[in-house]
Amino acid sequence: MPARLLSDDGSHVVIRPLVYVTEAEARQYTRERGLPIVGCCCPVCGDLSLKRQRVKRLLAELEVEHPGVKRSMLKALFNVAPRHLLDTRLNAPAALRARAIRVEESARP
Repeated sequence: MPARLLSDDGSHVVIRPLVYVTEAEARQYTRERGLPIVGCCCPVCGDLSLKRQRVKRLLAELEVEHPGVKRSMLKALFNVAPRHLLDTRLNAPAALRARAIRVEESARP
């Protein structure tokens, strides 16, 4: 989801102003400014078995093994063309096969 997203029916705009701010940066800013930390009232917020927490841990592990991987993953979401996607609503399988055949044929000597 982009930082500014217009709903499909055009009636709502979702704005995510901190989309490019890491959690560590937000925590540091909070500490530096002495801002209060307001806990989430969701009953499962701290549940470490949730998929969101598992993915968070996985990304943290990947970042340790491959510094910059999270930034690289985010950057990979920019400039995506519909033809790059595997969504059959955008690229019918028959059209993809035809395109692949044309590419193969043009690569032959």
